[in-house]
Amino acid sequence: MVPTSQQQTTGFLVISDTHGKWPYAEETSPKVDVLLHCWDLTQFGGLPSFKRAMENIKSTDAELKLVIAGNHDLELDEDWVRRNIEESDVEQKMEEVEESRCCVEYIKSLKDFGVHYLEEGVHNFTLKTGRSISIYASPYTPEFHGYAFSYAEDEDRFNDGPHQIPAGVDIVITHGPPQMTCSYRASLCIDKLKDGQHFGCLHCFGHVHEGHGIVRVGWDPSNEHDPSFEEIETGSVYLVKGQKETMILNAAISKEGDKGILVDMNLSG
Repeated sequence: MVPTSQQQTTGFLVISDTHGKWPYAEETSPKVDVLLHCWDLTQFGGLPSFKRAMENIKSTDAELKLVIAGNHDLELDEDWVRRNIEESDVEQKMEEVEESRCCVEYIKSLKDFGVHYLEEGVHNFTLKTGRSISIYASPYTPEFHGYAFSYAEDEDRFNDGPHQIPAGVDIVITHGPPQMTCSYRASLCIDKLKDGQHFGCLHCFGHVHEGHGIVRVGWDPSNEHDPSFEEIETGSVYLVKGQKETMILNAAISKEGDKGILVDMNLSG
């Protein structure tokens, strides 16, 4: 399906796992309504690294620049910082916790540039066009080599308790992929019980660099456990809110030449 001249679409640029580099360093990034960065913005965190990388985010020509944390953005996870400091070194612990808070506060201070740091939960935005977007965000992925924002293998994080993905959100942005699309290193995949059935009309993520690409999932109401899958080769996609489909989008920058993925969404449904 392609948009007609009468349909007003909202443009998104989706990107992830830039790790201190920027795929548009030698060119101008596309002008869009919304930038979605699924993070691992840095390699190992640190306020200077965040400040350098955020200059690239700020330079994007987008009304909204929505970002979440990733497992490499260590200082953004204060619980991780506290767990990884020797309890006997009280002074170091206070310094590291203070740096963690400074990193979070710095990123949250950039709203005047259209930057919004999305912590776990639902967020609602209204664009200047009057179109509204509901987004569920989460930086959490299954535990992996002791990195940040992790949860235990036996935790059903997205279906039970306070972090459930609610029905009806337009977009789900997480750092990790859903299990249904992950054939490589399945231990990195989130939400193993639902198989992606509640991931809105667009689920964007990164984390598994080798999986860069797009899959369209079609949901059959008569057989919800047997969806159809179609790989999309183009670097841009069009989708309509309210259709029985989910666009699964891995925007991880995995090799030289990779760019963000462009999405046009008809939010009127």
